[in-house]
Amino acid sequence: MEADLKKEEKVKRVGVWWREPRILTLSASGFIILTAFVLEHIFGISHEAAIILYGTATLIGGYYPAKMGLAALKTLTPNIRTLMVAGAVGAIALGFWEEAALLVLIYSFGEDLIDYIPKVRIEIMLKDEMVDLVVETISKGAHTGNPGDGKVFVYDIEKAVRIKTFEHGEEAI
Repeated sequence: MEADLKKEEKVKRVGVWWREPRILTLSASGFIILTAFVLEHIFGISHEAAIILYGTATLIGGYYPAKMGLAALKTLTPNIRTLMVAGAVGAIALGFWEEAALLVLIYSFGEDLIDYIPKVRIEIMLKDEMVDLVVETISKGAHTGNPGDGKVFVYDIEKAVRIKTFEHGEEAI
Protein backbone atom coordinates (compact mmCIF):
# COMPACT_ATOMS: atom_id res chain seq x y z
CA MET A 1 0.00 0.00 0.00
CA GLU A 2 1.16 3.52 -0.65
CA ALA A 3 1.37 6.11 2.05
CA ASP A 4 -1.70 8.24 2.60
CA LEU A 5 -2.00 11.19 4.96
CA LYS A 6 -5.17 12.43 6.57
CA LYS A 7 -5.10 15.47 8.83
CA GLU A 8 -8.07 16.27 11.00
CA GLU A 9 -8.26 19.20 13.38
CA LYS A 10 -10.20 18.49 16.54
CA VAL A 11 -11.24 21.27 18.81
CA LYS A 12 -12.56 20.12 22.16
CA ARG A 13 -16.02 21.47 22.65
CA VAL A 14 -15.49 23.94 25.43
CA GLY A 15 -18.24 26.34 26.40
CA VAL A 16 -17.68 30.04 26.64
CA TRP A 17 -15.43 30.82 29.58
CA TRP A 18 -18.00 32.77 31.58
CA ARG A 19 -20.20 29.66 31.79
CA GLU A 20 -17.42 27.43 33.14
CA PRO A 21 -17.51 27.22 36.97
CA ARG A 22 -13.76 26.45 37.13
CA ILE A 23 -12.90 29.55 35.13
CA LEU A 24 -15.31 31.72 37.10
CA THR A 25 -13.90 30.65 40.46
CA LEU A 26 -10.38 31.09 39.12
CA SER A 27 -11.20 34.56 37.80
CA ALA A 28 -12.73 35.50 41.15
CA SER A 29 -9.58 34.23 42.84
CA GLY A 30 -7.40 36.37 40.56
CA PHE A 31 -9.55 39.42 41.25
CA ILE A 32 -9.25 38.85 45.02
CA ILE A 33 -5.47 38.42 44.76
CA LEU A 34 -5.18 41.65 42.77
CA THR A 35 -7.41 43.46 45.26
CA ALA A 36 -5.40 42.18 48.22
CA PHE A 37 -2.12 43.15 46.57
CA VAL A 38 -3.31 46.68 45.75
CA LEU A 39 -4.84 47.19 49.20
CA GLU A 40 -1.75 45.93 51.01
CA HIS A 41 1.03 47.47 48.94
CA ILE A 42 -0.61 50.71 47.74
CA PHE A 43 -3.23 51.59 50.32
CA GLY A 44 -1.38 50.09 53.28
CA ILE A 45 -3.96 47.80 54.87
CA SER A 46 -2.55 45.47 57.52
CA HIS A 47 -0.80 42.29 56.54
CA GLU A 48 -3.30 40.27 58.59
CA ALA A 49 -6.22 41.68 56.56
CA ALA A 50 -4.37 40.87 53.34
CA ILE A 51 -3.76 37.30 54.58
CA ILE A 52 -7.52 36.84 54.93
CA LEU A 53 -7.99 37.94 51.31
CA TYR A 54 -5.12 35.73 50.06
CA GLY A 55 -6.52 32.76 52.00
CA THR A 56 -9.96 33.36 50.51
CA ALA A 57 -8.46 33.55 47.01
CA THR A 58 -6.54 30.31 47.61
CA LEU A 59 -9.67 28.49 48.78
CA ILE A 60 -11.86 29.78 45.95
CA GLY A 61 -9.34 29.30 43.14
CA GLY A 62 -8.00 26.03 44.44
CA TYR A 63 -11.29 24.26 45.06
CA TYR A 64 -11.63 22.42 41.73
CA PRO A 65 -7.91 21.63 41.23
CA ALA A 66 -7.55 20.48 44.85
CA LYS A 67 -10.62 18.28 44.54
CA MET A 68 -9.13 16.58 41.46
CA GLY A 69 -5.63 16.45 42.96
CA LEU A 70 -6.81 14.75 46.14
CA ALA A 71 -8.91 12.29 44.12
CA ALA A 72 -5.77 11.40 42.14
CA LEU A 73 -3.87 10.91 45.38
CA LYS A 74 -6.54 8.49 46.65
CA THR A 75 -5.96 6.29 43.59
CA LEU A 76 -2.17 6.59 44.03
CA THR A 77 -1.80 8.40 40.71
CA PRO A 78 -0.46 11.81 41.73
CA ASN A 79 -0.48 14.46 39.02
CA ILE A 80 0.20 18.17 38.56
CA ARG A 81 -2.85 19.07 40.64
CA THR A 82 -1.52 17.00 43.55
CA LEU A 83 1.76 18.89 43.27
CA MET A 84 -0.13 22.20 43.30
CA VAL A 85 -1.98 21.22 46.49
CA ALA A 86 1.28 20.20 48.18
CA GLY A 87 2.97 23.44 47.10
CA ALA A 88 0.08 25.63 48.27
CA VAL A 89 -0.15 23.85 51.62
CA GLY A 90 3.61 24.16 52.06
CA ALA A 91 3.56 27.88 51.25
CA ILE A 92 0.72 28.44 53.72
CA ALA A 93 2.56 26.43 56.40
CA LEU A 94 5.57 28.72 55.93
CA GLY A 95 3.34 31.80 56.13
CA PHE A 96 3.61 32.75 52.45
CA TRP A 97 -0.09 33.34 51.82
CA GLU A 98 0.40 35.59 48.81
CA GLU A 99 2.66 33.01 47.14
CA ALA A 100 0.17 30.20 47.85
CA ALA A 101 -2.63 32.17 46.20
CA LEU A 102 -0.46 32.99 43.18
CA LEU A 103 0.66 29.36 42.90
CA VAL A 104 -2.95 28.18 42.76
CA LEU A 105 -3.83 30.85 40.20
CA ILE A 106 -0.89 30.12 37.88
CA TYR A 107 -1.17 26.32 37.98
CA SER A 108 -4.93 26.37 37.51
CA PHE A 109 -4.99 28.92 34.69
CA GLY A 110 -2.29 27.05 32.83
CA GLU A 111 -4.21 23.82 33.11
CA ASP A 112 -7.57 25.31 32.15
CA LEU A 113 -6.20 27.19 29.14
CA ILE A 114 -5.06 23.91 27.59
CA ASP A 115 -8.73 23.09 26.93
CA TYR A 116 -8.94 26.06 24.56
CA ILE A 117 -5.98 25.02 22.38
CA PRO A 118 -7.03 23.25 19.17
CA LYS A 119 -5.83 19.65 18.85
CA VAL A 120 -4.73 18.00 15.61
CA ARG A 121 -5.07 14.35 14.66
CA ILE A 122 -3.02 12.94 11.81
CA GLU A 123 -3.64 9.50 10.33
CA ILE A 124 -1.08 7.88 8.04
CA MET A 125 -1.53 4.59 6.21
CA LEU A 126 1.63 3.04 4.78
CA LYS A 127 3.46 -0.21 4.09
CA ASP A 128 4.60 -2.27 7.07
CA GLU A 129 8.29 -1.85 6.27
CA MET A 130 7.98 1.96 6.58
CA VAL A 131 6.28 1.99 10.01
CA ASP A 132 9.39 2.16 12.22
CA LEU A 133 10.99 4.93 10.16
CA VAL A 134 7.81 7.03 10.11
CA VAL A 135 7.15 6.57 13.85
CA GLU A 136 10.75 7.56 14.66
CA THR A 137 10.60 10.60 12.34
CA ILE A 138 7.30 11.84 13.77
CA SER A 139 8.43 11.25 17.36
CA LYS A 140 11.67 13.17 16.89
CA GLY A 141 10.01 15.98 14.94
CA ALA A 142 7.12 16.48 17.37
CA HIS A 143 9.12 16.16 20.62
CA THR A 144 9.44 19.34 22.66
CA GLY A 145 9.35 17.80 26.13
CA ASN A 146 6.20 19.75 26.96
CA PRO A 147 2.67 18.50 27.55
CA GLY A 148 0.82 18.16 24.27
CA ASP A 149 3.66 16.67 22.22
CA GLY A 150 1.22 14.00 21.15
CA LYS A 151 0.99 10.25 20.81
CA VAL A 152 1.65 7.77 18.02
CA PHE A 153 -0.56 4.70 17.63
CA VAL A 154 0.26 1.89 15.20
CA TYR A 155 -2.43 -0.54 14.13
CA ASP A 156 -3.14 -2.85 11.21
CA ILE A 157 -5.58 -1.87 8.49
CA GLU A 158 -7.51 -5.01 7.60
CA LYS A 159 -9.51 -3.59 4.77
CA ALA A 160 -9.84 -0.34 2.84
CA VAL A 161 -12.72 0.60 0.55
CA ARG A 162 -13.12 3.79 -1.45
CA ILE A 163 -16.88 4.29 -1.38
CA LYS A 164 -17.04 6.54 -4.44
CA THR A 165 -15.47 3.97 -6.80
CA PHE A 166 -15.86 0.76 -4.74
CA GLU A 167 -12.11 0.12 -5.03
CA HIS A 168 -10.63 -2.26 -2.47
CA GLY A 169 -7.20 -2.71 -0.89
CA GLU A 170 -4.25 -0.71 -2.21
CA GLU A 171 -6.33 0.81 -5.01
CA ALA A 172 -8.64 2.42 -2.44
CA ILE A 173 -5.77 4.39 -1.01
